[in-house]
Amino acid sequence: MISTSSITRTRRRRSTRACARSTTWSGRARPATWAARTSPPTSWRGPSGAASQIERDLLPLCREEGIGVIPYNPLAGGLLSGKHRRDSGPTPGTRFTLGNAAERYQDRYWHDREFETVETLRPLAAAAGISPTSLALAWVLAEPGITAPIVGASRPEQLDDAIAATEKPLDAGLKARLDEITLEYRRGDDPR
Repeated sequence: MISTSSITRTRRRRSTRACARSTTWSGRARPATWAARTSPPTSWRGPSGAASQIERDLLPLCREEGIGVIPYNPLAGGLLSGKHRRDSGPTPGTRFTLGNAAERYQDRYWHDREFETVETLRPLAAAAGISPTSLALAWVLAEPGITAPIVGASRPEQLDDAIAATEKPLDAGLKARLDEITLEYRRGDDPR
């Protein structure tokens, strides 16, 4: 965990070239950036995708401080790829069924609201001529301050959609529509 004192100590030793933090909120991150003024953090790693709330607090802070953001899990464990169907259960061999994380992924994403969002995104992806995966990744990349998402592909063929997302940027109208559709996720528990 980044703390003001740990950054201050490493800054004094002039050993801080970059730092990262998995998840936090901007009230805790801002003191860390102040402490690191002479060797500021160069990137921030955090979750992304429709179920994330970093857009509200952390992205504005990172843009203000010149910190690149490297979001992980931009496809919500694969849910935003569109390959899962609520009524048929998790696809075998995916993050929703394998290992210790399966329960965590299901608890986090396997809900009616998330599936309704995926169904809303399908026709938008089709109209744009891209896959739901490319749509989700292109949307993350369209956010100012995002350096590069950590895709987390488990098979080589999954990289095709990730590469396609970089080759066809979203137009402003589609990005605005995606922002509108996902507003409730970014609000989290904050009524703003």
